[in-house]
Amino acid sequence: MTARGALKVVGFRPDGLGIRLQCLLEAMHLSDLLGAGFAVVWPDPVEGVEHHAVRPAIETFTQAYCDAHVVERPDAGAYAEVPQSITDLSDLAAVADGTGGWMVRRANVLGNLPETLRKPAGGGFRRLFDSIQFQPHLSAAIAQADDVPLPETPVALHLRAGDIIYGKHRFGARFTRKVISLPIARQLIERLKEQGRSVVLFSQDPAVAQLFREEYGVIVAADTAPQGDPVAQALFEIALMARCGEVYAGNSVFAQIAALIGESALIDPEAVFDRARQAKLIEFDLFRHRRQKAYPALHTAFAAWSGAEPQFRRAPERAMRLVEVALKYDPDNVCYVLKLASLRCRTGRVAEANALIDAELADRADGRQMRLRALGLLHRAGLVGAGSVLVRDRKVLENAAETDGGAIAQLMQDVRALEGRLRRRDHERERPRP
Repeated sequence: MTARGALKVVGFRPDGLGIRLQCLLEAMHLSDLLGAGFAVVWPDPVEGVEHHAVRPAIETFTQAYCDAHVVERPDAGAYAEVPQSITDLSDLAAVADGTGGWMVRRANVLGNLPETLRKPAGGGFRRLFDSIQFQPHLSAAIAQADDVPLPETPVALHLRAGDIIYGKHRFGARFTRKVISLPIARQLIERLKEQGRSVVLFSQDPAVAQLFREEYGVIVAADTAPQGDPVAQALFEIALMARCGEVYAGNSVFAQIAALIGESALIDPEAVFDRARQAKLIEFDLFRHRRQKAYPALHTAFAAWSGAEPQFRRAPERAMRLVEVALKYDPDNVCYVLKLASLRCRTGRVAEANALIDAELADRADGRQMRLRALGLLHRAGLVGAGSVLVRDRKVLENAAETDGGAIAQLMQDVRALEGRLRRRDHERERPRP
């Protein structure tokens, strides 16, 4: 059996700053509980995380901290995964026998612990956060956040954008619950202001911050944040958000880590407005109040899609109107094209659906690129467990292709041809080599 003091708890996530830090903090907490060491794997930023603030370890932590706690990615099986269910610390000890310790790969492994073991003693997660030896300019950013004057009982509102609004995930349209749409943000601000609360707005988009600053007088975190270094600004905002007793946010690890450090209440907008209510509020905002042009175009598109999503099954006509707005403000989003074509088929407008496919995937100057993206999306929609939002839509389009022909039939024929090529490629790869 490995001596407890020789074991380590290692935090490892290769993506954004928030989830990396959360895995590190949870590894530090587990190491305290277990009397073990701790370390973190901190890969250099890679392609695909351009909307996250991440720098190499040596640019994030001091040299001494890197020497003591930053390690290379271990071999598979070198560390045990933290169990899904833990009744006491002996469960953790049992899985680590014969390994180097434990690996924290997921955010919120704390939820696997008994309630009595979830909070660090003597200052909570803020103590652990303060013990991380960041580079001096990053520590200064955290200290700067601690010195910002705030009113009593401030409330944080986190409006993430990044990879969901502007990055690669916008073309998959799967992550609506990670971001608060701007019409819902407006409703939350109005509700909080009516309660006499002071709202501190955390927004990645200067135009959005300006809009809500001018309309509601919210405190904008970026106004007092250090400029020029995205990591310094991110750590400043985490520390400032942690000073707010309530944090309204979508499913964002950035907000989760701030709430963890500050022991703040993390509030999902769905706890205030359920999905059906949000859909109605978005419709009211975009159509009755005619605010489609009030927001940056991709925010308007995201809001419309968010409002449509709860209505795809039960109210396709209403959903279709919103998806038309989403496509208008994000005309390069092939996912919106395919969803709109499917909704038109479902509502008996197959000719309009065929015209849409022709217009967007053939007649445009970049129609070939759009078509290739459509083939990829529809292919993934046919894969079991792929998590595509277009699974049902592929079936609708397949049925329309069989009964009505036209551009949809050609598109689905191209999908089948692609899948045939992929199967042949996989078959060739599996053949034994002479």
